Amino acid sequence: VQHTRLPDSHQPRKSGKPMEDKSLTDCIFFLSSSCKNGDRCEFRHSGDALKNFTPCTFWMRGTCTNAFCRFRHPARPNPTKSSYGAPAAPKVDPSSTPCFFYSNGGCTKGTACP
Repeated sequence: VQHTRLPDSHQPRKSGKPMEDKSLTDCIFFLSSSCKNGDRCEFRHSGDALKNFTPCTFWMRGTCTNAFCRFRHPARPNPTKSSYGAPAAPKVDPSSTPCFFYSNGGCTKGTACP
């Protein structure tokens, strides 16, 4: 069995963290033929990706560094930000939050209510 080595542009990064390089993330305006920044745009303008709707699996894993990749490089969700770009709400332990219904005498969980 012959194993082929992945190109350097698809190798896992030494830090293990996904890349967050805007120049490798597809410009959504370019993909809709409406980018007004042209060559000054900080996002990727790929004619090949424009014709190809398949997302790059290596990009989705955070390992593709190929600026000329023929697959799409969509923006990846950032778990520390909400969909509006604001910091995400902190995770709250439900057991530390008083039950509204229990405090008003109407919780159906009874003594199992946190």
